[in-house]
Amino acid sequence: MGLAHGFNISSDVKEIAKELKEGYKLTDFEALTLALKAEQNELLKRAFVISSTDAHPTGLEAIATALGYKNR
Repeated sequence: MGLAHGFNISSDVKEIAKELKEGYKLTDFEALTLALKAEQNELLKRAFVISSTDAHPTGLEAIATALGYKNR
């Protein structure tokens, strides 16, 4: 999938959208919206280097911890 404006949808998004559409009987729009949201969330996690556990903090979390910030 691609548009005339240089926008391309990754193969991961296409695959997720396909699985969502088949598994949950969603429309193309609904499946693509959810797949793009999932990719957006993953990109934000990578951009902000957020870890999923407190056992191994990374990036900004390690800096915050070093500066004395604690979970509240």
